[in-house]
Parts: sequence; structure tokens; C-alpha cells
Amino acid sequence: MRPQRAPRRGERRVGWSCAGTLLAGIAFATPAAANPFDMVGYDTDTGSIANAAIGWGRSIGVLNSNPALLVDVDPQLTLGLLLLAPQLHVRLQQRPAGSDVPMSIYDSNLGTTQGLDERSLPSVELASRRSDTHATSPETRLGVGFATDFGIDRLRIGVLAQLPITGGHAASIQTHYEDEREANFSNRLHFTRLGEWERIATVLLGGGFRVTDQLSVGGALQLAASATARLGVYIPDAAVQDQSSSNMDSQFETRWRPIAGIRWAPAKWASIGASWRNESYFQVDGVSDVTLWNYHEPSSTHTTLKRSAQGFPVVFDYEPMEASLGGGVKNGPVSFQVSANWERWSHYLDHHGQTADQAAILPSSPFPHTSIDGSKYAFHDTVSLRGGAIYRWAKDLETSLGGAYYPSPVPAQVGRTSYVDSAIVGITGGQRIGFDLFGHRIVASLGAQFWRMVTRTTHKDPSQVYDEMPDQVRTIQNGQTLREASGLQTNNPGFPGYEASGWVFAASTSLAYGF
Repeated sequence: MRPQRAPRRGERRVGWSCAGTLLAGIAFATPAAANPFDMVGYDTDTGSIANAAIGWGRSIGVLNSNPALLVDVDPQLTLGLLLLAPQLHVRLQQRPAGSDVPMSIYDSNLGTTQGLDERSLPSVELASRRSDTHATSPETRLGVGFATDFGIDRLRIGVLAQLPITGGHAASIQTHYEDEREANFSNRLHFTRLGEWERIATVLLGGGFRVTDQLSVGGALQLAASATARLGVYIPDAAVQDQSSSNMDSQFETRWRPIAGIRWAPAKWASIGASWRNESYFQVDGVSDVTLWNYHEPSSTHTTLKRSAQGFPVVFDYEPMEASLGGGVKNGPVSFQVSANWERWSHYLDHHGQTADQAAILPSSPFPHTSIDGSKYAFHDTVSLRGGAIYRWAKDLETSLGGAYYPSPVPAQVGRTSYVDSAIVGITGGQRIGFDLFGHRIVASLGAQFWRMVTRTTHKDPSQVYDEMPDQVRTIQNGQTLREASGLQTNNPGFPGYEASGWVFAASTSLAYGF
């Protein structure tokens, strides 16, 4: 047997990390999205009544809220612009003395302990300082769509695309951890539902059909996607991380989120509707196959080169399964409708493909620590309420008002994870005016929305947070105790607590050209 040098554990981990970073960077160049439109509406008209268009609707935005209403949308081309201006903040509480991870972690036996999956850096050597979160970057989206009947009186087909045009990069995805591992990256907390939306295109297409004068049905599809990527990496020298060779094999698959709706109007003054939207998310399943020079499987009879595989599951733009029920009435120039929307947040997946109860469990470790009941951290299903009213001043002039309440699906984050969220309330309004131009119907709409995230304060339970330098560690040299290991040491950005609050202002305009 020829002599061989087995790379140290730290060298192997760094090599795999480099490969994973490259893999993830390539995978994220694929189309994917997270969007605010389930809340603010897919166009100005639906947004001005808080996206409550379940019983009545007449704009292409009903492709999301209830596609059965598409039969009431006149054939048209539409162009819209949406501005989102968030002012959301997470303010961290000051750490107690002795809770930072000290430099002496390098002198402890954590570096030589087998079966320890997580090893922390000293707090002073983290790439980013622990800091408050300020989600304040405005962004704009361009909406483009059309509706047509193809000459069939009872049929409508519609397509609507929402495209990011400003706000950082035109299209960007940024994943994050919800626990102590995020200290190695941004070292701050991130909002779960509001204000930190991925900037990418969203596409809806569907149709509605009027079965009878009272009954209509519809269906739509919302674009989603999945990707698999396998990166082969050869590192000639494990101690030189910036020298490697690599090839990638990737596959991309388009998926669609189905949406179904029905509307029954028993009288001209009353309408009842229901819709269903399936769960949807974008997924990247990445794997890196790493080969290191002179690194072999242990054997006394033969040599076998060892290749290490490391997976990188990534999930983003999670939208829960939803079911909406609503109705409305009309009386002269006034119309009003309300809806209740059930959202199945109990199946929520974070950016790394974990449910909230899975993420709350402390990492496996040869050092004893508290057993965590992850079930109390699981997200729960919610029912949001929406309502809107329209007053017609004249044939071609209308004013809209709306409001909504979204309870939080996130339980108290007293443990390892910090999914930042709270109840959300909103008020909306809009103005619509129509006129004829060169024989074509033109409809212009303006809308404004204000969404408030209720202030929520979190205080961590130290027994539920991962101790990154356990009391049982000893020095490498002589096995002595480390006084600074006593108690809880953690880089978790959310420890010992934080306060989250803020608001989002949205303004939109759209122009519909009838044909």
C-alpha cells in the first residue's frame, strides 16, 4: 500500500462548501419566484378591494382570486405598474454577558469530537456583525395581460404576467437559515411573509366559462418550476480551495399551480363564489460529487478512491394550499363583498426544505442537551378575512374601498428558530374611470394600499436554544474544563430576543384597452 494523506476534516468540509456554493449559484439562475400578489392583488382593481374578488370581479386579476369571474371581463389588453415600499424592522435585544462564542473554542475538543455536525466560529470572527434588520428597499413590478373570447360568447381566456423591473437586481433569490447557522452568512433575521419578496416573474393563465346565466366555472395555472443539478468537482489539493475542476449536469422542469373557481348568482343583486389554489413552491435539488486527490476508502486489501456527495435542497416562493369562500350583494350604485380564505400553513417549507417543527429540533451531538418538542413550533393553518365595497358615482366613475386581516401562522419563536412574522392588517382604496377613444373602450385605474404588521416581541428560552459550546467541552491539550463554556454560548442572531414591526405601502395603476 502506498502512503496516503487523508485531508483533515476541516479541509474536506471547506472543499464541499466551495462546491455547494458554486452549485447553488448556478441553480439560482433558473426562473423562480416569490411574490406579494396573494395579498396586494394581481392588478389594481382586485387590489383596491383587498383581493376579495370571489363573488364579483371584472379585471384579469381574478385569474388568481376566482377564475370563474373571468367571464365578466371584457376582451382587452391591460398594462399595469405596481410600487411596493416596505418599512419593516427587526430590532434585536442586547446579548447577556458570556453568551458569545469565545476564541477558546479553537482550543477545545470540539474540533476532534466525532459525530458533531455543527461547529461554530468565534463570534468576533463572523463575516458579518449581528445587526438589526431593515427591509426598506422599494421595488416595482410591471403587469402585462390580455383577455379574449375567441368569438365564443360564453368563454373567456386570460393571461397575466407580473415582471420585476426595479429594486436591486431585476431578478434575485436570497435564501437564509432561521437559526444559529445564519450567523455564518447575513447574521440577521428575516421576515417570513411580508416585505422580503424574491424579485422574479410570475405568470398566470386560465379561462372561465358561463355554464348558465347564473353559474360560471373557471380554472387557471400559475407557473412554478423545479430543478435538479449535479456538480462534479475534483480538488487536486484539499488545502488549496480556489483550485478545482468541475462539470455540471442540470435538468429543469416546469410545474404549474392549479387554481379552480365557481360562481353562482341566484339573483342580479347577489353572488356567491368559491375558489381553490393548490400548494406551490420552487425547488432546487442540488448535489455535489467531490473527489479529492489521494483520499481513499479505508481498506487493508485494495485502494478505492472515495467520492463524497453532499446535497443542497433549496425551496423558495412557498405558497400554501388555499380555499376561499365569499359572496356579495348589490344595491343601486353600491356593491359589497366579503370572503374568508383558509391557508394551510401547517405544511410550510423554509428555504432549506424543512418544516418549522423539523427546523426547531437541536442538531445531533455527542454532548447531552435538552430534548426539544418540535411540534409546538409547527406552523398552524389560518383563516384570513377580506372585504371590499365599490360605489358608482356615474356610469364611468367608481371608487373602491377594502380591508383585510391576516392572522399569523407562526407560533412564539422562543426556541432555536426565528421565523419573523406577526398578524397583518390592511386598508385599500382605488379609483376607476372609463371612456371611449377612437371607438375603443379605455379603463384607467389608480389604487393605494397600506399594510401594517402588528408589533410582536419575542423572548428566547435559553433551554430551547442550541448551546454551541457545551459545558462538557474540555481543552485539547490536557482535558481541562473551560470556564467560559459555562452556560449558553450561541451565535444565534435572534438570541436573547427581538421586536418586529412595520408597514408596507403599495401604489398601483393600470390601463385596459378594450377590443
